[in-house]
Amino acid sequence: MKSLAIILVTALLSAFAADAAEGVESPKRQNRGFVHPGGIHSSADFKRVKRQLAEGNEKVKSAFGILCASPFSQPNAGPWPVEWIIRGGGVGENYMNAARGAAVAYQNALRWHLEDNEHCARHAVEVLMHWANVTKGIGGNSNYALASGIYGYQFAQAAELMRDWQGWDVKDFRRFQAWMLKVWYPPAIGFLRGRNGSWENGRLWWRAPGTYWSNWGLANALCVISIGILCDDVFIYNQGMSFIKHDQCGTFKDPREGDVILNDGLTEFMGNFVVTVHDSELETGAYGKLGQLNESGRDAGHSAMSLGLMLDIAKCAWHQGDDLFSFMDHRLAAGIEYLAAQTLGVEGLPWTKYHYCDSRFHYIDNRSWLMTGPVLGAHIRPYWGTVIGIYEGVKGVRMSFSRQAYERMGVDGGGWGPTSGGYDHLGFSVLMNTRDVQLAPPSRVPTELKGRIVYDGETLEQNELGGLKNTFLPDLTTCAVRGKLVQLIPVLPKGEKDTGKWKWNTGAVSRTITVKIDRSCIYRAIYTNSKGVKSALCFPIAVEGDCLRSPMGHTIFQDGKQIGEKEAEIERNSTVTLNAWLIGGFGSEIEWSTGAKGGSITLGNIKSDIAITASCKNQGSATCKTVFKLHCRQPRERRCGRFQ
Repeated sequence: MKSLAIILVTALLSAFAADAAEGVESPKRQNRGFVHPGGIHSSADFKRVKRQLAEGNEKVKSAFGILCASPFSQPNAGPWPVEWIIRGGGVGENYMNAARGAAVAYQNALRWHLEDNEHCARHAVEVLMHWANVTKGIGGNSNYALASGIYGYQFAQAAELMRDWQGWDVKDFRRFQAWMLKVWYPPAIGFLRGRNGSWENGRLWWRAPGTYWSNWGLANALCVISIGILCDDVFIYNQGMSFIKHDQCGTFKDPREGDVILNDGLTEFMGNFVVTVHDSELETGAYGKLGQLNESGRDAGHSAMSLGLMLDIAKCAWHQGDDLFSFMDHRLAAGIEYLAAQTLGVEGLPWTKYHYCDSRFHYIDNRSWLMTGPVLGAHIRPYWGTVIGIYEGVKGVRMSFSRQAYERMGVDGGGWGPTSGGYDHLGFSVLMNTRDVQLAPPSRVPTELKGRIVYDGETLEQNELGGLKNTFLPDLTTCAVRGKLVQLIPVLPKGEKDTGKWKWNTGAVSRTITVKIDRSCIYRAIYTNSKGVKSALCFPIAVEGDCLRSPMGHTIFQDGKQIGEKEAEIERNSTVTLNAWLIGGFGSEIEWSTGAKGGSITLGNIKSDIAITASCKNQGSATCKTVFKLHCRQPRERRCGRFQ
């Protein structure tokens, strides 16, 4: 495995070296087709909750009371920012500051939306900006990746809720976006693509892509997806979603064959997260299926945590118009019911032996872990309101085991206790997901839509394009080619008759549209079924070069000592070395205005002021650059020329 210390130091130095405002061009509201707020909550959610409070819904009132009584929802709760967030290693660990800081921002944001509390709105933004102005990076041992995923997504979600508050200055909002891109996005996407060196293209036999449990990939994918929404970047959004919707390893088979399953693929992918699906002989209404999770045989706490992260990913997708709740033939529902039954201690759950290995012990090593059954035991986390609200309240599907877990949970809050487990999820699922009717009747159930794309002569059974290809080498061909024609085709469930009632955000009213893709955008169709119920389907299209520029790191060295980042004074006839690198993901080789290529150049015998540009293309094929300025001085400090 590659040296983790090197990985962390590089990430930290990159984040530190970046200029705070470079690389983000988006205004506060940029029309790329995203729904805002469109993370784990939407405007429709807040309208529903406010109406329920006004009407006296007892469960919602109780949940709102818990929110208002929380110490983290108060407009004077401390932000606790730190310069470096440290998780793991046992020395200087302070990640709980980030956990609590994100909880304060989120809960104050909820209160602003639900009670128009300007004090809470102001404090939510103050907390977010405190962190953005202070925090430079994330460190620790391999657990840094848990910090980047969990707290990165939570800060982004809180900011998404506050983006429309008129008191948040546009320049400050842009600065916050830049902070998310520089401090949180690099370690999150870095982990997803590299697993700290445990998975690479052409990997050696002992390198196993499934070496990390699902929590790790889920947290970081959720962080990347949340940043994509917050920053209106379709490429970043698609990139994060690709780890959930697509098998990056090519090892997945459905149905699974044999009674021993190897964790030989990335474990956040839905097909590997819900390891296998069984027809259930137990009483469940979840489409008659139960599916063991990647962490079901590990322990109750971690398996419960993983489901909460996947549910938040599904909520983000849902609000944008992508139904992960029905994805892969309702695979998530099978996993939810299985985990609920585990939590309740139900015996006799179906099980297929699961062989877990890591980068130290491959399957052929007798020290690897063959799991022979689920770990039973209660570990209630604050998200069962989401399960019941979506599946029963919207889709009209009874979730028998989940309903019992929901009742056992009671009315949940968020952010509690002295350890990280109480902050892994933002909570308040009952408050934000309770529906007026517990089980939606068929007349109120929306149609489940899928997407199909015809692009460059190929028909793709998916609804996104661009940012989906995973590779460990610089590859700038992951986006759609600008100017191409793309056909977007919503697919109805088998046997459902098309009502012809379609409306696109382009203004089109036909079921299928063809667009010339000249910019990255989310195209969204709204369909009204025969019962008058509306459904949304999004087609996120990421076009080459049309994404946010990535920030670049930069240093200037002379005689082995750093004398500046991208500007420095030097003596006449000096020799200096300039270093430049891309922050976040990967990119093309650095090119210099001198004609040189590579991450470093040395300039000698400098006789006058000069400006040197370093540039490259990031993974979305956007051109990024930084300009170095060297000021030449005479021994008596007299300037000797102008920029050339």
